Amino acid sequence: IALLNVWGVGDSLPKSQDRLFNPQALIPPRPTISTVQWVTGTQYITPADMDLLISGPDRPPSKRMLAQHAAEAEQTRRAGRAGANKQAAAAAGAAGDSSEEGYWAYMQRQVQERTEKLGLVGDNMENLEQNSASWAEEASKFVGKQKRGLATGLIKAKFGL
Repeated sequence: IALLNVWGVGDSLPKSQDRLFNPQALIPPRPTISTVQWVTGTQYITPADMDLLISGPDRPPSKRMLAQHAAEAEQTRRAGRAGANKQAAAAAGAAGDSSEEGYWAYMQRQVQERTEKLGLVGDNMENLEQNSASWAEEASKFVGKQKRGLATGLIKAKFGL
């Protein structure tokens, strides 16, 4: 009786209709990278490329992407309003003052913008420094743990434990 359960009674199983691969699906092209780029790490893949590779072109946008698009649309709408207000003020003031900024005002604005950008770069460098320091600390902890494991393994092997 046990052999009948293991080997069956000679009936063939019906062919499964399940498919693991859809031959009609479009496969996106593989990203190409040279060996030098791979070794040096200079080739980056964007999140959009990664989304396309993982989920294909028919993936619906995520909630985060929808929220980001809504925020960008709101910001564009506000900028459009502010631009319309500036144009109206410039048209009203065109009779008396010139609407163009002077040379020194332009230079002052450029220095201010560059100072802000340098501040952002400085903040990013500080974050990078903290991240690399924490990574180096974690790497040294890992190496120490591996050394301890190797030493205890050698001692156990030597004494037959």
